[in-house]
Amino acid sequence: MAAVLRTKRGWAIPRGSLALAWVVVATACTARPFPIGEGRTIEMECAGLGAPTVVLEAGWAADHSAWTRVQPALARLTRVCSYDRAGTGRSPGGPLPRTPEVVANDLLLALDAAGVRGPLVIVGHSIGAIYAQTTARLAPDRVIGLILVDPTVDAMAPAGLAPHIASARACLAAVREGAPSPPEGLSGPCTVRATESAEVTWTHRVSELESLFPEKRKAPADRARSDLHVLVLSAGRDSDTPGGQWRIQEHQALARRHANGGHRIVPSSGHMMMFDSPDVIVDAVSGLVATTRESTRPLPSTRSPGEQAFQGWPSSDHKGKGPSG
Repeated sequence: MAAVLRTKRGWAIPRGSLALAWVVVATACTARPFPIGEGRTIEMECAGLGAPTVVLEAGWAADHSAWTRVQPALARLTRVCSYDRAGTGRSPGGPLPRTPEVVANDLLLALDAAGVRGPLVIVGHSIGAIYAQTTARLAPDRVIGLILVDPTVDAMAPAGLAPHIASARACLAAVREGAPSPPEGLSGPCTVRATESAEVTWTHRVSELESLFPEKRKAPADRARSDLHVLVLSAGRDSDTPGGQWRIQEHQALARRHANGGHRIVPSSGHMMMFDSPDVIVDAVSGLVATTRESTRPLPSTRSPGEQAFQGWPSSDHKGKGPSG
């Protein structure tokens, strides 16, 4: 049986390759809605002063409260904003499909409404890393750095997402039918937050997964940018498994695509790094902020004390395959 994470409400959540829908953090809501046009709003919380502004992009189905162990510490360093994507938390639904470009455009409009032009450092967790990279491509004049936290990678498409899509579709069908309990075989309830509409939320969750990797995806323009600092943080708790080894290798390849790219393995952390090792994320962001403030020198790829470099696989049996579990 897969390892699970227990939330404060006692829900069992499978640890996997995506940030999961059932993570709920009890926190006072200090965010507010920002208009982005056509009568729509995006809920965003900003705190702190200084530049660059750090933007926190949560993983699949998580709202801005996923960053409650990270945002307060960063707010002592610089301005930091977290937000709820359309159909999540307190942000109403938006147009479908929820492609990375649509999600990134919503974020840029919300930042404009909040008076945040840049420069920006975006921290993206899981599929939030896809949105972070897309935002950097759409706004190269605004985004100067990326911290990609145990990111979802292109190589997962399409087979790697199939189990997640199937589960999300089952939940959408269940809430449409008014089912009081989760479909058979799911590890967690098809619940939503009190601020969310179940059908709207699950419609958006399904669309985000189905639209994550379009068949004809544009080559990321940020690969050619010599001024974009990128640091990839890999969860190392399962690095001795075939799936973990495959994922770390993909993360290393992602970092190598950038002239100012770096990669670190965090041995003590699982996929939910903002809960397991929030200090590592804070330290990484702090270092990148300092780098961008000081000069345009390349981002160092040295590891923090206690971290270990990935030494390769015991065999080549899993090259090109998606993560297990």
